[in-house]
Order: sequence, then C-alpha cells, then structure tokens
Amino acid sequence: MKKKRAIRNFTFVGLFIAIVLCLCFISFPVPTTNYIFKGIANLNLGLEFGGGVKNTYDLEVADWYDGTKEEAYVDAVNTVQKMLDKYYADAKVYLSGEDQMTVEVPDTSINDYLTIGFIEMKSESGEDAEAMVTGQDIKSVQYTMSGSTHGVYIEFTTEGQKKFQELTKTVAESDAQTMYIYMDKDYENAFSKTTVTEENTYGYTFISGSAITTKESGELYADKIAGSMIGVNMSTELDEIEVAGVFGYNTRAVLIVITAVVIVASIVVAYLLFKGLGLVSSAAMLFGLIVSVLI
Repeated sequence: MKKKRAIRNFTFVGLFIAIVLCLCFISFPVPTTNYIFKGIANLNLGLEFGGGVKNTYDLEVADWYDGTKEEAYVDAVNTVQKMLDKYYADAKVYLSGEDQMTVEVPDTSINDYLTIGFIEMKSESGEDAEAMVTGQDIKSVQYTMSGSTHGVYIEFTTEGQKKFQELTKTVAESDAQTMYIYMDKDYENAFSKTTVTEENTYGYTFISGSAITTKESGELYADKIAGSMIGVNMSTELDEIEVAGVFGYNTRAVLIVITAVVIVASIVVAYLLFKGLGLVSSAAMLFGLIVSVLI
C-alpha cells in the first residue's frame, strides 16, 4: 500500500514538474485578461544581451513652448524614456547632438507610438490647412472605455475649449464633416479622421476607432497624444540601425542550447552516480536537478 501511495505521489510530483518545465518555454495569453505569460524562450533579453535597434531623431520645439530649447530637449528625453519604460526594462534615450535625440530599444523596430511629436487638429486635410488646436490646448489625456468601446478621453484647457468648439463648429458645417488629426507633422497620413456632426461645447472629447481595439492599443494611443503636450517634435529620415548584444544576435539561441546541454549533462551524471538507489529515487533526484538548473 505504501509503495502504491509513493508511486502515486511521485507521479503527481512528476506531472507538476513537467508542467513547470513546459511553462518555462511556452508563452500564451491569460484568458479574460490582457496579460501574456512569457516563458524563458520568449523573454526579452535586453540591449546588453539580446541587442536591438536604435535611431537618431531631429528635435523641433514649438513656438508656444514656455522655456528654453535646452529645457524642452530635457523634457522630451524624460517623456520618451518614461513611455519606453512601460514596455522595456532597459531602453535608452539620450541627447546625441545640439538638437538631436537617440533612442535604443531591445526590439526589432521602434514603435512610432512611443515617440513624441506635434499634434494638429484641422478642419481640412493637408499641410496648408490651419491647425486650429495644438498640444498647448490639451489639459489631459487618458485611455478609457465608453460602454464596451475602447477609446481616448481628451480634456482641453480653458483656451483649448474655445478653439475646439470653433473647430467642431467649422467641421460640422462643412460638406465633409471630417476633422483631421495629424501627428509628427506627417501630413501624408492622418493620425485620425473623425466625423463631427455638431459643435462641441463640453470642453472634452472621446476618440475611438479601428486603431483602438484593446486596452494596450488605447494606452499607446493616449500616450502618443499626451506626448504632444510637451511641445517637441521628433522626426528622422534615417533607417534604424541594429545594435548587437554583448554575446551577439544569437544570444537567445545560445542560452537555450546551453540550458539544454546542462540539463542533459546533469541527468547523465546523476544517473551514473545514483543509479543504485532505484528507479523512483533516481527519477526524483533527476527532477530535482532539472528544476534547480532552470531556477
């Protein structure tokens, strides 16, 4: 009876350890949440070990910025660093010239939503149309939900309320009834096109659309717009440059291979040393060694 109980208990322990081993290497979204569980094989190794990409951006300060250019550049670096820290453990942001900023991230590309730029709300499309509302007119921005719809809530300053009211009135009375929002002075691609059918007198607005489908995308969208409140625009015509990690670009594969080799070697050594203990004891010893190596 004791032998059967011991075998049963060992089987349960073995299954538990097998599940732990699987979780070390697989990734999957956790049901009913926005969290993604990541195993060892999918963890971000950071710039030092896994490498990444970097790019250098030219900085332009808005006319309405209340301070010196040097202060604006520092504000820009701090804002971008704060945005990147939400998604990376060791992203780097630093001034690299008189009016330039360099960004390094442990990824394959730099997400445009994690940079800052001017925001321009217009009643007509294109560069030549007047920007009736800019970053100086925004008081706060945050992701929120309206019912089951993901979106971004924008509250305007006292002066911004008047400007946005005039903008929406102009758009509502136009034939197209479309308000154009441009970011980063990219006039070829509108950041958002919103249909406006009536004048807004509330002093705030709620923006939703196909680009905002989850909490994560909504927060990215909100951070991008909030970055426009700084009054600094980042732009670049350069291609991203790959940054090699300490052990090169194949660090992840090397670490996995090393881990597998250590586990196999430990199993062989343990079997040779403790094979006289019997099957159950030897297996228990091997499982213990495997878990110790992974930890």
